Amino acid sequence: EIRLSLVGSEMCIRDRPPPHILQALTAVVVSYCLFLRGDSTAGICAQHVSRGAGGLNFALGKEKGRSADPVRRVITLPPQAVPGLEQLLARWEKVRGPIPRTHSYFALPEGPASVNPTQLDSWLQLVLNYLNLVPPAGLSWSGHSLRKGAASAANALDVPLQRICYIGGWSVLSSAVHAYVDHTCPPSDAARRFFGWLIHK
Repeated sequence: EIRLSLVGSEMCIRDRPPPHILQALTAVVVSYCLFLRGDSTAGICAQHVSRGAGGLNFALGKEKGRSADPVRRVITLPPQAVPGLEQLLARWEKVRGPIPRTHSYFALPEGPASVNPTQLDSWLQLVLNYLNLVPPAGLSWSGHSLRKGAASAANALDVPLQRICYIGGWSVLSSAVHAYVDHTCPPSDAARRFFGWLIHK
């Protein structure tokens, strides 16, 4: 499980890291915000990220158990739901420049058009090294830790289970989601920043 504040948005704007670091930061933050698996992150193409009056739209594909479903689930984050996220995406798109709609949203123009599902692991390690963060002794962090950390952080805020399941793509009737929720994860300012918008009002 991962418990850290992903402050990539301010860092990207302030420090202006090289494109490959900005690429990694953007992919990690988006994955965390949406509880994504590595293959779901890899499946987001440029055409699957859009903006509208309702906020940021992410059309998700390559989700476990939904491979036969031709219709992608769309997650819409209201405007400024996650402080700094929209600025981060704008910064990434400016540095990345225009790319074909069918290319990975996280692709660099000079890089491959698609992303390997295991790439999220490498991107997370780049981010951790950039932030000089290391896991506690005896533990390791992988791209899948973002999914578990997000579910645990949202649960710590008492986000309704139905909302956690919807964002994460779990069935409310399935016990699978419970394997991802660490009930010892405490509420925090970082959790509120990323998932406070999911709290029932």
